[in-house]
Amino acid sequence: MRLPREPFPQPGRPRFSRKRVFRARATRASPAGPLPQVAGCGRCAGTTYALPIRPSGTGNRYGWRGLLRRDRGNDCEHLRDIENGPFRGSVLDGGDEAIDHPLLRIGRSYVDAMIGRFRFALQAQELSDRVGIVALARRAEELGYEELYSYDHVGEVDPFTPLVVAAEATTTLRVGPLVLNNEFHHPALLARTAATVDRLTGGRLVLGIGTGYMQAEHDAIGLELRRPRDRVERFLESLTALRSLLDEGAVTMDGRHHHLTVADLGVRPLQAHVPILVGGHGPRLISAAGRLADIFQFTGLTHGPGGVPQAGGFDIEAVALRAQWLTEAAGERSADIERSVLVQATHIGDGADQAVDRATKRLGVDRELIAASPFLLFGSVEQVIEELESRRDRLGISHVVVRDLEGFQPVVAALAGR
Repeated sequence: MRLPREPFPQPGRPRFSRKRVFRARATRASPAGPLPQVAGCGRCAGTTYALPIRPSGTGNRYGWRGLLRRDRGNDCEHLRDIENGPFRGSVLDGGDEAIDHPLLRIGRSYVDAMIGRFRFALQAQELSDRVGIVALARRAEELGYEELYSYDHVGEVDPFTPLVVAAEATTTLRVGPLVLNNEFHHPALLARTAATVDRLTGGRLVLGIGTGYMQAEHDAIGLELRRPRDRVERFLESLTALRSLLDEGAVTMDGRHHHLTVADLGVRPLQAHVPILVGGHGPRLISAAGRLADIFQFTGLTHGPGGVPQAGGFDIEAVALRAQWLTEAAGERSADIERSVLVQATHIGDGADQAVDRATKRLGVDRELIAASPFLLFGSVEQVIEELESRRDRLGISHVVVRDLEGFQPVVAALAGR
């Protein structure tokens, strides 16, 4: 069966889940009904959802794990029974009997072909006008985009303030910066801002962050641009501190770049776990993402002298290598990390061939590279759908961020939730 785009009811305001939703085909019906099932804990009145995932390190074997998505305030310890208990990584072998558990009652139908569902997001290009932000956010939500992202550059608007306006104008649209330049931010102050924004947006923040790269921006504000190795080292310390501050409200750290003794952040996000998106391409950054990110975003741009972006990572084989690095670095938590891509240019429908010609001249690459690259999507709706599905199969990429709200809408309508 094909799951609907939003397969779970949402009583109250559920927290964001790190677990991805999967498409599943059951070979026979279960008395409990179609999968996934909704179950409640009789002991704490919490709400939990069950879904299949591919446990890491098990190849083509599939198992069940509880989806930690529930009404806020019902932080039931029994959820961890599913996450870490006897069903973790178990293999379904058919049968119609239900699993008897205080939280979970699902039919044990045999399930195969489970792939991360497609989610689409928009990175805005102009966020300086309130009326424009409201119109853009509402239109994005109407067209099926799940998230709206801002940007973080010197000489542009603040990366957080427009997000509050966008969230206020919508009901489900998630928002976040894509991505913050970590060099501009102190982790304790950034955690305070992120927690505040998460509260003001109703628990809909996705915190995107990277190492930063533009020499000119740093020069403009008199801030040193550290060498890449030091930037990544500071990034890992910042990411560790952010995770602790947002999850626990406190951190103690004595690192090379940060010395922190924050006993109480003073403000807590609405989400029990604010999702962190890490964007980048180097092996040390990918290693950090494997340890701490909820979403990892592949970026096709590498950085030349002065941090100037260039198309050094567009080749599909380079992306495949980075995907392998991420899987190896993540280890057991690989299945919990959503793979994302920021598409640099799209053209759907008539004129796609001309768009490819323009891209080859602008980027200095050949047509074959463009045709295979996940960072450029040109062609008919059917061709782009085929490309996205192929790249999901090979690279695991199911989270797609684009910049053309209306032009890409036919693809969103066809693939979102699949």
